[in-house]
Amino acid sequence: MYTALEPAGAVAEVHAFLSLQPVFPSQSRWMLHALDVEARATLRFADVAALATLGVDAARWQGRDYATTQPIADAAQFLGFDGLLVPSARWPGQNMVIFTERLAAGAITPTGRSGGQPVRWEDWSPP
Repeated sequence: MYTALEPAGAVAEVHAFLSLQPVFPSQSRWMLHALDVEARATLRFADVAALATLGVDAARWQGRDYATTQPIADAAQFLGFDGLLVPSARWPGQNMVIFTERLAAGAITPTGRSGGQPVRWEDWSPP
């Protein structure tokens, strides 16, 4: 499960993905949900420099080349981590990649408003 620690970071990630479409899907309704996650063994990378020690090209961090980052996630999962805390490539904040099968039942619970908060693309401006 791919999440962001800040609401704006989550919206930035989805916006970046939707912007790859030939036409931005303006008729779809997107909802922002807040979650409490009880993770006990998360591998943390404070910044891109920390990932560079494992072969990630910092100059290409904002691209969509997952050839280096996916093996890092695979290794972390194999070693028993329940997720990764990594810098966002789309927003100045952190994202959390959660290996849901590594968490105990009930470790992820929704918080806040039931049904989430609507994302208003017309009010959004990416960084």
